[in-house]
Amino acid sequence: MGAKALRLFFVSMLCLSLFACTNGPRSFELSYATQHTSLPTVNSALFEWSPVISQTEITYLSHQQKEDFFAFFNNPKFANTPKHERVASYIGVLLDQFTYSDRTLSAQQSLALQSGNCLSLTILTTAFAKLAGVELSYQLLDQNPVYSIDNNLLITSNHLRAVLKSAPVRDDDSGTIFSSRIKIDYFQTDGLSYIDDISTDFQISLFYSNLAIEKLSEREIDAAFSYASEALKVHQYNPSALNVLGIVHRQRGDLAKAEEIYEHGARYFADAPTFVNNYTALLKSQSRDAELSSWLNEMPENQNNHPWAWVKAGKAAYSKGNFDIAVSYYQRALDLAPDLHQVYAFAGAASYAAGREGESQNYIDQALALAGERGDRQRYKGKLRAFEY
Repeated sequence: MGAKALRLFFVSMLCLSLFACTNGPRSFELSYATQHTSLPTVNSALFEWSPVISQTEITYLSHQQKEDFFAFFNNPKFANTPKHERVASYIGVLLDQFTYSDRTLSAQQSLALQSGNCLSLTILTTAFAKLAGVELSYQLLDQNPVYSIDNNLLITSNHLRAVLKSAPVRDDDSGTIFSSRIKIDYFQTDGLSYIDDISTDFQISLFYSNLAIEKLSEREIDAAFSYASEALKVHQYNPSALNVLGIVHRQRGDLAKAEEIYEHGARYFADAPTFVNNYTALLKSQSRDAELSSWLNEMPENQNNHPWAWVKAGKAAYSKGNFDIAVSYYQRALDLAPDLHQVYAFAGAASYAAGREGESQNYIDQALALAGERGDRQRYKGKLRAFEY
């Protein structure tokens, strides 16, 4: 068994699962604008513009999909039911048939496929709310970072949900105006930490940046550039989109522009560790050790709090034949991100090389249990069969 060499870049995606840390009201969206208002320019000559889905198409529903909704919404038995409750009830019926996936889909796609991620669900909820004339908002949530590795991308996930609101009602006794709210979500998320309410523009921007990440994982560099650019055009506070632009510039060979983007993101965005790690990797690749040391002294905690720092240390130890040390580093990464099946596989390879077959088998068992893709599962099953002989 051998550890597969892997060069990783970092992106952030909404949403695969759950997340931590809270900010004051609206600080998530506004903090960037109060610090810096000019994004780095891009080297557009490196890329060919690819068509992107229009904002109108994002919440578009087919004629039949609208008819089905209105047949439910306008049913006489709901005559005395508030509109936002009718919308929530219809979505509840639909979700009984839905399969959660990590794909980011338009409203029409999500309804046709009965699938999608949490951002897709907010898009679908928006489409129905528009038809019904119901007000809604969006809440960004966080608990513990969720990580996955996809084609050399380390993807971290946060969670977004929609909140349907009733029409304002005035209390006759107190004069207080209030409205009721219904949260729309795949999961029970009351235990998650609230980060911020976000605007509709930011939600749309996140839709585009999610698609940029998906295109990047599929190695469609021009499409990734186009979607990331569109995301920042809609809303410039979108670190995921900016990070994708840094990655695609590096992949097209413009290391100076990639460095400028990473450094900008690390200095001005709230989730700087994503940019710090990519900036660090770039400096290491150029043997700029003095600059790297100076940079890490400025932000000493960002590296140690990210699992990939330990994965890289594990790979370095493995390449030098220090298999026991490699296992310990991989375990540190797993302590921070226990859902990375690939890191269990790396630890299994290192344990096997160290002569600890029982431990190796346990790690591969864990990798198999967490793997979602058929190819990954088949590979891990093949490794486990090797222990039978």
